[in-house]
Amino acid sequence: MIENILSIFLNMKLTLQIQLLPDATTGQKLKATIERFNEAANWLAPKAYERKLANKFALQKLYYSDLRHLFGLSAQMAIRCIAQVVEAYKRDKKVQPAFRKHASIPYDQRLYSFKGIDRVSLLTLEGRVLVPMLMGNYQREQFGYAKGQADLVLRKDGKWFLLVSVDVPDGTPIPTTDFIGVDLGTTSLKLPSAFMHERQAQLLQRWVVDLPIAILEFISDRIFEAPQPICHAAKRVLCDCLDPSWILPRTWR
Repeated sequence: MIENILSIFLNMKLTLQIQLLPDATTGQKLKATIERFNEAANWLAPKAYERKLANKFALQKLYYSDLRHLFGLSAQMAIRCIAQVVEAYKRDKKVQPAFRKHASIPYDQRLYSFKGIDRVSLLTLEGRVLVPMLMGNYQREQFGYAKGQADLVLRKDGKWFLLVSVDVPDGTPIPTTDFIGVDLGTTSLKLPSAFMHERQAQLLQRWVVDLPIAILEFISDRIFEAPQPICHAAKRVLCDCLDPSWILPRTWR
């Protein structure tokens, strides 16, 4: 379990949220495609559940032709539908998967392609459509790393988005365009800095005591590498929570 938790930190992928701006006609085509895809997934899910089939290739051999003829899906879209059902069934084999009418659907690189930085080609039931897209500064900076599968999303407010996986090489600096504030519960802003550091240390101790040992080790190696004396008190508490046999930077001891 600890290995799975660590893999979340070590293998996190970035996702770009790109807004699509289809006209009314194109929007109807996209909507019809999403509805048909999820209809096909809901048809296939009971069959996978009854047969207890969690193998994509076995399910494809049995129902690929039916998906294409009954629902009019393209070859690659039928394969994506089978993969979607298998993935949902694997998450909990005790429950039959169910898909919302307008749930997001996966698009791989055979189903979509970018045409520059302002348009994307998407496959629908009626063929390909060219859709304008809108990106902010951050999305434009990371757009060159877009790779692999994307998800076509129709929100409840009627807006369309394409969620694209981004493969950023190790060591690539990611520019900061926004900031997130962390509330440590400190309300007395006029207190001396030494007290503030000690207060942060107390809050940190409450947080780390319940963490698995491997996570604490991971934090000690990767996260708390701030210069002195900003996080000195916080580092001191973290070291106290760790096994002294672990090798930690000298400035932490």
